[in-house]
Amino acid sequence: PLSRLRVVVTVRLDLLRYSVSAYGRYDPKVLNNPQFAGADVGRKDVTHPYELPAFRHAVAGRLLAWNDSVAAIRALRACGIEPIVSAYEPFDDVGIPKAFAKDLVAPCWGYDEDGTWSTAARPSFEEFTASYVPEHKVTKVHSSRLGAFASNARDLYNEMIKRDDPTFAGFAREAGVAVADLEWL
Repeated sequence: PLSRLRVVVTVRLDLLRYSVSAYGRYDPKVLNNPQFAGADVGRKDVTHPYELPAFRHAVAGRLLAWNDSVAAIRALRACGIEPIVSAYEPFDDVGIPKAFAKDLVAPCWGYDEDGTWSTAARPSFEEFTASYVPEHKVTKVHSSRLGAFASNARDLYNEMIKRDDPTFAGFAREAGVAVADLEWL
């Protein structure tokens, strides 16, 4: 039933790295860079400079994305739906999104339509995910250390320090959404 529907809003909390990840959309010179061309580069680091004007556009674009996420949370709440918020960064630590899917599905997995715990025969969660949730891994294209792939990492850090942008929590709070009140995955 729809009463068990859960909506997950995923946000990236680290604005610097979020902006770096979107940089290729704002600098046409990186189209041939394997990091932004969709090539399988594994963990092989590619070092190149990030042009500050394009980086600033990337930051502005990520702030707009945060705005969209906060607007979605507010709209869902206005409809009586309390979303779950998921931070993107744990994918970097966990590496396998299936673990997150299990956390989402597990609370609903054993309940019948009347809301009582069921011992009815149904596939195990492992059988279910093996059939319906493909095994995906988050593949990092470079290290989390900016200096490993950005030849001007210090400039990027300095740019962020000068900007004085809010955190996602501060951004949401300014829009009337208290992050502490949200359910986080």
